[in-house]
Amino acid sequence: MIELSQRQYLALRLLREYQKPIKGQQFSQLLNVSPRTLRYEVSAINRIAGQPIILSNKEGYTLNEDPAVLQQIQDCRVDDDRQLEKQLILALLECKEASIYDLTQKLYVSESTIYSLVKRMMPKFHSFSLSLQRRGEWLSCQGKETDKRRMLSHFFFAEANALATTLVNFDGYFSPFGLAELAQIIHETLDELDVQIDDIYIKNIIICIAVCVQRMINGYPSDGSETEADALPISTSPLLTRFVDTTCGRLQEQLELTFTEADKATILAFITGSFPEENEQILQNERFRGQIRKLLDKTFRHFQLELDYSAVFDNFVLHVHFLLLRCRHQNFFHNDFATSLRTSHPFIYDVAVYLAYQLEKEFQAAIPGDEIGLIAIYLGSIATYVPTYDLPRVICICPQYHELRKLMVQQLTEKFSCTLDIVKIVSSLSEITDQDHADFYLSTVKTENSLTDLIPISPILSPLEIHRIEKKNLEFMKAQKRRKLRQNLLRFFDDQLFFCNHGLTTEVEILTFFDQLLQQRGVIDNQFMDSVRQRESLSSTAFFNRFAVPHSLEKDALLTKVVYYYSVEPIRWYDSRVNLVLLILSRSDDEQASKIYNLIFDILIDESCYKKMILCRSRQELMDFLEANSN
Repeated sequence: MIELSQRQYLALRLLREYQKPIKGQQFSQLLNVSPRTLRYEVSAINRIAGQPIILSNKEGYTLNEDPAVLQQIQDCRVDDDRQLEKQLILALLECKEASIYDLTQKLYVSESTIYSLVKRMMPKFHSFSLSLQRRGEWLSCQGKETDKRRMLSHFFFAEANALATTLVNFDGYFSPFGLAELAQIIHETLDELDVQIDDIYIKNIIICIAVCVQRMINGYPSDGSETEADALPISTSPLLTRFVDTTCGRLQEQLELTFTEADKATILAFITGSFPEENEQILQNERFRGQIRKLLDKTFRHFQLELDYSAVFDNFVLHVHFLLLRCRHQNFFHNDFATSLRTSHPFIYDVAVYLAYQLEKEFQAAIPGDEIGLIAIYLGSIATYVPTYDLPRVICICPQYHELRKLMVQQLTEKFSCTLDIVKIVSSLSEITDQDHADFYLSTVKTENSLTDLIPISPILSPLEIHRIEKKNLEFMKAQKRRKLRQNLLRFFDDQLFFCNHGLTTEVEILTFFDQLLQQRGVIDNQFMDSVRQRESLSSTAFFNRFAVPHSLEKDALLTKVVYYYSVEPIRWYDSRVNLVLLILSRSDDEQASKIYNLIFDILIDESCYKKMILCRSRQELMDFLEANSN
């Protein structure tokens, strides 16, 4: 389901009703907006949907007639609050003062709604060292120009789910230049300086510079409170300085602008950490390397992981160095990795969140979700598979004959190193003792004694034999999953911690309710819920607008439990809406505590399982469901 503003929703409704192309001028009049705003809204709708819902050609605007797209249009809903916030942020940052009357006309809301939005948005502005002030009928954003530019950059990054496909969508805001033209200038400058930068970094640089330039064009130059010294980054490479000087020079010629040293210093501060430096000097800092190694080791111990990070350690040290530079100037790297990794590799992402938390404490830096996504990529490169369950123990029966056994072991290792645990290789059955335990056997020879769970194979594995092993492994994993669900989840859920339609519909209400309940039962202390909220501030635990799985940063509960809370009415969980909340409580000495997250996520990520699960109205119904749907 996609959420649109009231105006965006109205645009789709008009196109459905007309059932024929609508000319741009007529369309903008119907919506009471300018042609420029119309283009921006159409781009925004397509961006939010992740595909072209509205098409445009010389005949006008039409709806995409693809059946899948039409179904998506049917599933659209209005999210007034979120969209209004975005529009209000942009309106307040675009002008020195905004009339409350004009805002009500522009946003189609009442004055009381404007005041309510302003009150709720105060913390967002404060996070950028900005404040909102009211003078009679006028609202204004107060603070340094650098901080306003930084907030605008974050605004556009937040709007772009995938910058590779959405940069052009912002051309309605950036004028008289286009982002394509700016990108060309930047690429030409990089080629001239013989500098190689990853595309994902370049896109961030484009947005940062575009915002600075647009503010200058709109009459908002760097003000006197921002000296060059104030804006300079921790360290500026000569190459970065040359890049900024050259880029600004070309923009001056093209746009007839004058870049002051303060303007250049602001751009330097914005893009530092996205530009190459003297890497050797960074890598020779043994104190810094020791700090990073300590935090990696602590993180892996916390999650009971044994991972070899030596191959990526130097690159990760460099990454953290540039990350800390970005943290100092709040010019964070923005990407869509965080969203995709949270859902595709939730455990790895959770490990990355914990590591980010440790980095924050060690270096006094605030790390946002997009940056955590990049940390998760590094972790994923050394932990491509983190098993939720134990691997099946396998004994191989294969006589020693020249290189045949070696060849068989090599094949098994290549095909099944992540899914099988080969505990023993023997030449005959007689070598298997009563102390040997195996979940199944692989044999290259015929056996007189019939072993249960035996798969005959040849020294050179055929595709059919590989399929048989994979099938047996799958059966084992399913059986183990059922056992784990019975052994673990059964004890994690309590009748007293199971709630349906209890009347709470916000994260504040629910977490407060949990806090009081669990403290009374002696399950948590009075600090536990603060850790849950801190974990949530690092990265949301809500997924797919369906469920949230909040948990603390540390294993600091007194018992390992799961609190179940379902509401038929949507729960506003920070910036998301969910219907199911599962609070995970983990005790430090519980070996299974680290696996709860994956166990639960494996079930909830399946939409059909989720829909069945929320029909449960008691712990026993939930347990019956879990056992029935674990095979």
